[in-house]
Amino acid sequence: MINETTIRRAHPGDAGAIAKIHVDSWRSTYKEILPRAFLNNLNHRRIEREICIGLLAPQMLWLVVEEQGGRPVGYICGGPERSNNEIYRSEIYELYVAPGFQRRGFGRRLLSVLADHLYARNFYSIMVWVLAGNPSRRFYEKTGGLYVGAKSIVFAGRPLQAIAYGWFDIAQSFALPQA
Repeated sequence: MINETTIRRAHPGDAGAIAKIHVDSWRSTYKEILPRAFLNNLNHRRIEREICIGLLAPQMLWLVVEEQGGRPVGYICGGPERSNNEIYRSEIYELYVAPGFQRRGFGRRLLSVLADHLYARNFYSIMVWVLAGNPSRRFYEKTGGLYVGAKSIVFAGRPLQAIAYGWFDIAQSFALPQA
């Protein structure tokens, strides 16, 4: 099944599909972590508008994975690391696969293609922040991400722990062709 998929750069016309994946994934993934009222009040239109703006930001790279027939079922967004980390120079901002399409290799493929694009932009390391309670965070460990650190945050009125995973050498981690 995965061979019948395409990964491509996202464009503004994908914003609605990406917003749906985002909302559905948040409601599924974070149902035991974030307040139910917060998740129920996720505004699809507002998120779609924010994604449209993000899709136009030249420093951000957005990719979608489509199932056969051209319907996006997952996406990834990344670019320069946002806190001036001296070791990890690029960052995964978001990676979500729609419920019902998870555990089929889509996330792994999106991560690998993003790493390839970032490497071509002279980013040789990458990191991601994920909520400690996120049941999908083991994905990053299974793809070779190493524990980098943790921080306390407050989100949706709740104190939470975020964990960073990193890949120091993305060319080696994702078997990318090296120049």
